[in-house]
Amino acid sequence: MGKDSDDPGTADLFDDPIDSARAYRGKTDTSRKAAEQILSVSGRQRRRVYEFIKARGNATLHEISLGLDITLQSVCARRKELEQMGFVEDAGFRRTSPSGRACIVWRLAP
Repeated sequence: MGKDSDDPGTADLFDDPIDSARAYRGKTDTSRKAAEQILSVSGRQRRRVYEFIKARGNATLHEISLGLDITLQSVCARRKELEQMGFVEDAGFRRTSPSGRACIVWRLAP
């Protein structure tokens, strides 16, 4: 799972999965600036989301957002990155959100 010093091909929580050349292509100067700024924040947020799920055993995106005081939008983006990197997965059950809807519960991938 995480980065192993003997295996440079594995992902790390602080690696940015975004291809920066692709992310900046055709963007306005303000969009490029915003993208550059979030790249420095996303790794720290990804680590916090990972550690929150690890500490609790599992969590919904709403629980993570409330527990870490990070916007739900940011939590959703970091969860997606963690899932794509192989760090988290759907736990296979649901919990009710504050609005009464079923939410996926996330856990660390084995």
